[in-house]
Amino acid sequence: MSRFIDEHRARFGVEFICQSLGVSASAYYHRASGERSAREIEDERLLGRIREVHEANFEAYGYRRTWKALLRPPSGSHAVRCSG
Repeated sequence: MSRFIDEHRARFGVEFICQSLGVSASAYYHRASGERSAREIEDERLLGRIREVHEANFEAYGYRRTWKALLRPPSGSHAVRCSG
């Protein structure tokens, strides 16, 4: 998507292309800047912690036990368990 916008932005403009495609122009600009959002950074940190807990328990824990282990001290990670 970004490549398409980059190729045609001189002719049509970013905002027009994004509006026509139904995507956010601000999201395009954010992606183009290469900056990572705070959410991406936190998700990556939490994923690493989940892998540590899972491996420390011989990869036997399912999602419920892993989630409960993440909440235990000393780490006490903020981990939301979404139901669904």
